[in-house]
Amino acid sequence: MMALSFLNIIASIMVALLLYPLLTLTQNYLRVRTLGLPIVFSPFGRLNPFWVITQPYIAPFLTRLSTISDPFSIFQNFVDYSTNSCFFLSRYTLHECYGPAFFIVTPGLTELVIADAPAAAEVQTRRKDFIKNELNYKPLEILGPNVVTLNGEAWARHRRITTPPFNERNSALVWKQSLLQASAMLKSWIGKGERGVGNTLDDTMALALNVLMAAGFGKRFEFGGGSKEEKGDSMSSYRNALSIVLGNLYGAIMTSMLMGLPSWALPKKFLDMKSALKEAEEYILKMIEEERAGLVEKSSEGDNLMSVLLKASESEAMGKGRMGLSDEEIVGNLFIYNLAGHDTTSNTLAYAVIMLATDAKVQDWLHEEITSVFEEESVEKWNYERSFHQLKRCLAVLVSLIIILYYDIWLILSLSCSSKRSVSTAQYSTCRDTQPPRTNVSPSKRKRFSSHHTPSY
Repeated sequence: MMALSFLNIIASIMVALLLYPLLTLTQNYLRVRTLGLPIVFSPFGRLNPFWVITQPYIAPFLTRLSTISDPFSIFQNFVDYSTNSCFFLSRYTLHECYGPAFFIVTPGLTELVIADAPAAAEVQTRRKDFIKNELNYKPLEILGPNVVTLNGEAWARHRRITTPPFNERNSALVWKQSLLQASAMLKSWIGKGERGVGNTLDDTMALALNVLMAAGFGKRFEFGGGSKEEKGDSMSSYRNALSIVLGNLYGAIMTSMLMGLPSWALPKKFLDMKSALKEAEEYILKMIEEERAGLVEKSSEGDNLMSVLLKASESEAMGKGRMGLSDEEIVGNLFIYNLAGHDTTSNTLAYAVIMLATDAKVQDWLHEEITSVFEEESVEKWNYERSFHQLKRCLAVLVSLIIILYYDIWLILSLSCSSKRSVSTAQYSTCRDTQPPRTNVSPSKRKRFSSHHTPSY
């Protein structure tokens, strides 16, 4: 009798687990069905943990299954708009099928997908109506709250304080360090001779990290080696820890959520990441204390991102009725600087090298501009203020690569609305497309990627 009751409980739980997603999927569908936009369904939200982990294995299986016979073809449709790489692979074809705006209804949040530039711009400028989705952004508080993850007044305060470090003076420092690192990387590549370079990404990741260390903390590292300071010092250890964290963002996010668990409960790869995160946080806090105490020796280039951020925070705190940033918030912002600047820069440079190697005409086009701007001047004498604004062709190449590469920026820029909101689209100019509560609005990926493949643009 006891065994039967136990089985009944287990069976009830299983039925509930199956019925609850179906119930929420139905509720979400009922919220959007009268809005006049096309609707597609997905059993998983794009950020569903189970789907994020298993889609590399399940998606190919579903794709193969869809080729068997007609009833199974529905699986291919699901894969077409549910995987993290779907919009990169499909370009604009999904919007050719469903229009410039359509809903993806899941048991979790409903997503409004937009490839209409005016509508996307409207959503992004109405910050009070369409706020950042906490579900998407909270995981990026790996070492603390920051300007990327916050909304409302907290975001305004962080933005006000974190803006001063990004100035022309610091850009000149980035320029100088980039030239030094790129020259060293080129020398390393030439030294490989006929063997050539098998993996550009490892080297561009090292280049980007070294530039970030110099611009962010005033610490110099040789390309392919250690710090100019003694090897084994705390800054070299911090650089290694940061390299581990930035090299596996998803691992860092998952580990930060499990930091409270005992060590014996974590696999080795999570233990290594946990150690790296703890080490990175400790070193940033130590550098903050040293900067405040005036123990950090200033370089000839002047302030770095950390010192300017601290000054801006203290200046803000001196204002009447205002407050600066806590140590946790400073650590969070310094870390997000590194995160935002490292992966994007290293990947863009890696792809730029590969694509330039395949197109001699573009190489000649860029060489013509560089020769015109710098003439016979040695690299050491290249000046940021005098030269950067003239390198329009170089900028055009990098911008075109960014458009191609960062289709998945939606993960960072997804917005949500907690109550009913409306936005106009070109196709539905006679009405206002009202977004129901618990709806993700994802304009940026489509505006910056799908929209760039839109025939009308």
